Parts: sequence; C-alpha cells; structure tokens
Amino acid sequence: MRHQHKDISLVIDQTELQDHDVPPSDNAIKHPNLVDDGSRSGYLDLCVPLCQAAMKGDWESARTIINRRPEIFREAITFQWETPLHIAVASKQTHFVEKLLEITDETDLYLRDKDGNTAFSFAAASGVVEIARLMADKNKRISLAVGAEDLTPIHIAALFARRDMVVYLFETTNLRPLILSGQLINFFLAVISADIFVALQLLKANISLAAARNSKGETALHLMARKPSAISREKQLNQFQRLANSIFKGLFGGAKLQILAHRLVEDIWKSIAQRPEEEIWDFINSPRNLLFDAVESGNIEFLDILLRSCPDLLWKVDGKNQSIFHVAALHRHASIFNIIYELGARKDLIAFYKDPLQNENILHLVARLPSPDRLQMVPGAALQMQRELLWFEAVKEIVPHTYIKAGNVKGETPHDIFIKEHENLRKEGEKWMKETATACILVAALIATVLFTAAFTVPGGIKESTGLPNLAENEWFDTFTKWDIIGLFTSVDSVVIFLSILTSRYAEDDFRKALPAKLVFGLTTLFVSIIAMVVCFTATMILIRDHTSTGRLVLICVLAALSILFLLYCILGFGGTLLSQSLKALEDLILSGFSKLKSFPTDTGNMKHLRILLVDGTALEEIQMILHFKESLQHLCLSGNSMINLPANIKQLNHLKWLDLKFCENLIELPTLPPNLEYLDAHGYHKLERVMDPLAVALITEQICSTFIFTNCTNLEEDARNTNTSYAERTCQLHAFKCYDMVFSHSLSLLKFPSISEFARAYALILHSGFRTTSGNFPPE
Repeated sequence: MRHQHKDISLVIDQTELQDHDVPPSDNAIKHPNLVDDGSRSGYLDLCVPLCQAAMKGDWESARTIINRRPEIFREAITFQWETPLHIAVASKQTHFVEKLLEITDETDLYLRDKDGNTAFSFAAASGVVEIARLMADKNKRISLAVGAEDLTPIHIAALFARRDMVVYLFETTNLRPLILSGQLINFFLAVISADIFVALQLLKANISLAAARNSKGETALHLMARKPSAISREKQLNQFQRLANSIFKGLFGGAKLQILAHRLVEDIWKSIAQRPEEEIWDFINSPRNLLFDAVESGNIEFLDILLRSCPDLLWKVDGKNQSIFHVAALHRHASIFNIIYELGARKDLIAFYKDPLQNENILHLVARLPSPDRLQMVPGAALQMQRELLWFEAVKEIVPHTYIKAGNVKGETPHDIFIKEHENLRKEGEKWMKETATACILVAALIATVLFTAAFTVPGGIKESTGLPNLAENEWFDTFTKWDIIGLFTSVDSVVIFLSILTSRYAEDDFRKALPAKLVFGLTTLFVSIIAMVVCFTATMILIRDHTSTGRLVLICVLAALSILFLLYCILGFGGTLLSQSLKALEDLILSGFSKLKSFPTDTGNMKHLRILLVDGTALEEIQMILHFKESLQHLCLSGNSMINLPANIKQLNHLKWLDLKFCENLIELPTLPPNLEYLDAHGYHKLERVMDPLAVALITEQICSTFIFTNCTNLEEDARNTNTSYAERTCQLHAFKCYDMVFSHSLSLLKFPSISEFARAYALILHSGFRTTSGNFPPE
C-alpha cells in the first residue's frame, strides 16, 4: 500500500542545506581496482567468478571467494570499476545484496564506478524498492549521493520511469539538493513520465514549475502536448472497475494515471492562462508551438483543456497560415477537425485560410497522402482508400465552391493532387480486394459443395419403402435441415457477392461505398455459412452418436461452441472494422415502422455523413444522440413516436432543413429549433402547449423558405402562436434588410395554425423589395 505523501516546500535558501546533508564527493571514497592493479591471473581467479556469482545471486560461491580475499567486496572487479554490490543490485538479486550489506560499512555504499554511479544509483534505475530500502537502512544519506552527470537517485528513477521507486524516494528523500543543483525542472519533466501524482505534488509545492523551462526551452506543457495517450477526461471508475482493481492490482491503474495527467495539465494551464495574451502566445510558441504539436499527435484532451479557457486559440495560425484544423486534416485527426462544426458560420472564415507561398487551401492539404502511421489506422488498402475519400468529401463540404477547383502555384487543383497522390493506394486497394474476394470465393464454393451434398446424404440414411429419412422424427434432424438450408444459400450469396467484387471497375467512387459494402455483406454471408456448416456437422455427430456416451456429446458441443465463438470474435474484429468504415459512408438510415424500437443506439459516432434519418412509427421515447449528426443531418423524421420532449441541443443541427414531428401526441413543449430549418410539420400535437421564444435563431441567408405547420394543435397557447408569428415576421425583416445590399430572388415564410373551422389558417408573409418574386419549392404536405 502506498504511504501518505509528505508535504514539501521547495522554496528554500541555500544556507538551509547543512553539511551533514551532503554525501561524500566523487573523490572522497576511493577503492582498489583489481582489474587495473591486480594480476591477470587474480582477475580470472577472483573477479570473474565473483562477478558471475553476483549476477546469478549465488551467495555461497561468493562467500567462498570473499573468505579467500576478505576485502574484495569493496574492490572493483570489472573494467567499469563496478564492485560486487553494483553487479548484484543491477542484477536485482535481493538476497545477495542483503547478505553483502551485512559485511559492509555504510561508507562502502559511496563507492562509485567509472561513470560516478553508486550502487544506490543502480538500485534507483532497477526499480527494485526492496533493494533500495535495504541500502537506505544501512546508510540513511545514501539516497542523496549523486551519480553520473550529478543526477540524484530519484532523478535517475524518474528517467527510467520506475514509478514505485520514485514514490518511495519521494517519501523518504530530501529534495533540496535538486533545487540547489538547478536540476528541479529536469526532474519535474522526468517524473511526469514516471508518476503523475508526484508531479502534481511538486507543482503544488512550487507553482513556478508550470512555466519553468529546461535547457532545450521546453516546459511541462510542451511535453504533455506530445503524449495523447497519457491524458483522459476526469471520470471516476465505476463499481465493477473498482472491484476488479481491488482484486487484480493495477488493472485500471493506467486509467487513474490518465485522470491525474488531465488534472496536471489543467493545473499548469490554469497558472499560464492568467497571464497577458502576448505572454501566453509566447509561452505556447517557444521553442515549438505546443498547440500544433498537440494537433499533430491527435491530443484532443489536451486541446480541450486549453480551448475551454482560451477559445481564441482556435484562430491562431502557424508560419504557413494554417490553423489547427488545417493541421488536423493533414494528419487525419477527425476528433480535432470535428470541432470546426461547433463554430457555426465562423467555420467559413477558417476555411478561407490559404498558404501564401504554395497558394494551397485546406482541400489541397487533405488531398495529399497522410503519414504511413495515420494511413494504417484501418486495415487493408481498400478501406484506407475509402477513408481518404471520406476525408476529402468531408472537407469539400466546408470550403467555398471556388476553392474546390482552385489551383496552387503549379496549377494543380485539389482533385488533381488527390488522384496523383492516391494512385498507388488505389492500385493496392484493387489488388487487395481481388485477393480477398478470390480467397473468399474458394471457401464459399467449398462450403456450398459440402452442404449441397449433405442435403442428399442425410445422417441415418433413408427408408427404402418410403424414401423418408430414418431419423426424421428426431429434433436434431430438424436442426440439421434448417442450418443446411441456411448455410447453402448464404454460401451461394457469398460467391455471387465476391464475383461482383472481382468484376468491379475499381474507380475512385467505388471505394467510397460500393466495394466496402459488398465486402461487408460478402464476409457476413460467408461467416454465417461457416457457422451453419459447424452446426450441421454437430447435429450429424449427435444423430449418429452412441447414445450411451454422454462424454462424447459434451465434447462435440464444447468444440462446436468454441469454433462458433472464435468465428464471432473474427466477425467483431475485422468485420466490425469493415462495418465501422461503411457506417462512415452511410448517408440514409431508414428505421420507419420498427414498432419495438424504444431507444436509439448511443454509439453512432461513425455516421459522419448521415443526411437522412427516418425513425417514424417506432416506440422511441427519447433521442439523445442528435449531436452526433450535427455536421451532416438535413432530414429528420420523428413522427408517430412516444417522445415526451425533444433534446434542447437540437438547435445545434445547423444543416437540418426538414423536421417531421406529426402525431407526437405526448410532446408538451417545443424547444428552440435549428436556424436553417425550412420545413416543420407539427400536425396532431394534441398536448402541445408551449414553444420556446424565439422559436429559432434566425440567420441572414441567401434564401429563406420556411413552412411551419401546427394544425390540430388544440392546446397551443396564445403566447406560443404569437412567438411563431413574430419569428416569421423577423425572418422576413432580416431578409429585407439584406436585400438592400444584395440581390436575392425572394423570401417566404409560411405558418399554419388551427383555425376556428378546426383546420388551418395560413399566414403568408411575402416580401417584395423591388425584385422579381418566384415561388418557393416547398415539400409536399
């Protein structure tokens, strides 16, 4: 169990370090060197055997040699001037060290090798706390003895990332020599990799470490910016994780360290963020821009901490006039690039940034191949090509239309660069697809042949008089028949699908949707046919088994279950990756009429291109994953569901144009709607009473065609009707204001409310500003 960490104070005066705290210097303790001073025969007879004994922990052999030469344990026995204690400590031979310490004096522990390291320095590097404790019990001040390059043992332990050793030495060692030697900042940076908790304690004791720089000019934040796997959001372990961690020590230790690292970055940044803006930017930008280092490594948690308190950092650019979004796109870090969708209309300003030297915009950057480590995040050249196409299409959606065909200084458009850079990847993808399809066809054809033959050679044979199977009454025969049919047809389907892959044209666009989808369906049917074949074989073995052999039955079932589990593991592994990549390309998702669907899956983060989502006629009670589609969703149908309320963050769906909420009879209140919504159908809201004011945040856009239908909403309050009307008027006024500066064709807002005649009274607010008015293209009612 970890001891309670001590409270330390690092702001001291040099006079506080007394002479008794200083261990002997390098030259204070000298020792004979048998390698240099002794004869060759003495070296071979004594030094070599003792060295081997120390490495193996053979104390009996070592004691025999020591009895022959009593002073040899304090003499150098290697060419590096290492004593037997050095060798035993480095070899982690605890028992040998314990026995050796029994015959040594405390001053013997200061003996150093040729580099100036004591045996305790070796103990710190080895990480064996028990050895360090034995040596500290022998000499209380040995933990202060510096080694090579004047490094203290705790500093050495930190450099070797020996976490337990760092904790032990931190609790038992005086750190003042680190301060006086000017090594504190170096130790602080080293201990971050060894034990974050100790780093937090150091920072708490001396907040100046937050901005301190080492000899290379780097700070702790520069170090943490390049460690994306070290930081995790603040979250507590659940009950299962706490229980598992108590049974299996350290099982979730990595997660705890990530949480502590998150806290460390927050504490450091809190100190830096209080400075003037110019000082903050100088701190970030020197010696390397830590903001762009974090983007290049994909350190989204680090960026989240910085941007929460300083959102203006989003607009900073590097020497090539590239923002963090340009760098994120270049290195394919989707989690960072997706922040751009939270900027709303301001993202258009960032999309305008260009490299002044190469005259390249962000689409030129994403058209180039990423580094191999980023490209290989997905398996197979074909899926890598699909991922590249999805990136190119995603960035194309946010850049101005003029940038799509804009040339750089060489006259190359983004598409020209994409074709040139990805030609080899396309060829590799074609080769990979054909090889995979060929191998799968052979397997599927073999399975189809086996199952087809099994259908006519049924287990147990057939009756000659009737031609019916002898075991037709057995329930396992019915299992055999069903799975034989399933396996035969799925294997045939698999053959057909993979044949279509072989005959594809392998154009760029095929890699985006068609080929990955065929591969997913082909592998799915192939895996099902394999499972069916295993079940058929198992049923056959059970049908023809010796009924008295229960053990054989159990063995057959266990082996079959293991085979199926292994297949499922393969499906969830490679097949899951394929499905994930296919979901990224999914644009339309139709779940209409799934009457038993009560909740929408929460893990929908891969559907980055979903445009149409239809979940009408279901038992859906809530839909909380709406923000997962905020950068793409345009058409959302939730009619006929049992939802009590809509999520408040629906207003962040900036691209949503069509929202269908007909017959959602349990809805009482309507939240603020997306700003670009053109069509809302709320017919049949029998319980609807209130709408948010404003109904939507009106934007000044080139074309405003909005139809809001509230027919048969009998409980709608008068204030709610006024809110809707005022929104329509304000929309038209905003458009009128802009019409004075720019020529737009028309503006139309249409609202329908329940009238006295029980149906609809329309308010058509049509504004003419001296320009020709055309009719709006409304969707059918």
